[in-house]
Amino acid sequence: MRKVHSLLCGLLFISSNCFPADDPTYEQLIDRLNAMTGYYSTEIAEPYIRLYADGMAEHMVSQKPSLPPRAVEIVSDEIALFLHEQMFINPEVKQLQYEAYKQYFSKEEILELIAFYETPLGQKLLSDTPFLLQYIQKGMDEAFESMTANLIDNIAPRLNKRMRENGW
Repeated sequence: MRKVHSLLCGLLFISSNCFPADDPTYEQLIDRLNAMTGYYSTEIAEPYIRLYADGMAEHMVSQKPSLPPRAVEIVSDEIALFLHEQMFINPEVKQLQYEAYKQYFSKEEILELIAFYETPLGQKLLSDTPFLLQYIQKGMDEAFESMTANLIDNIAPRLNKRMRENGW
């Protein structure tokens, strides 16, 4: 009896590893990848969300100039938070994300990405990417500030020349 029990357990083990009980859908794999990486659509939309939230707060100030600056900041933050929350539950946004991934990655490639992010190097990439992006963003902000500091002085002669060439 013990041999039969061992044989049955062995067969169950082999069959469970060779024939997975459920094959995840493409959408489930994208959700898993997003959960691992934290790269939800909200991160992509963050600059737009912040611009919209700040614009709404500025509009409120124009309607009620007596609002204290801290109140305006709170309004902007709450609008941004609300929009982030909506991005997670909005079915149109999720569907758009699934369709975007399908344009560029096969199901097998998504599985490979998931496997990579489970490795030590993949985990390091996930943990260090936010700091890398902050570093790059800070440098880009400084470079853009430097590039635009004398924009009018540097571009005015070029604009004048082009305007004359076009008879304006």
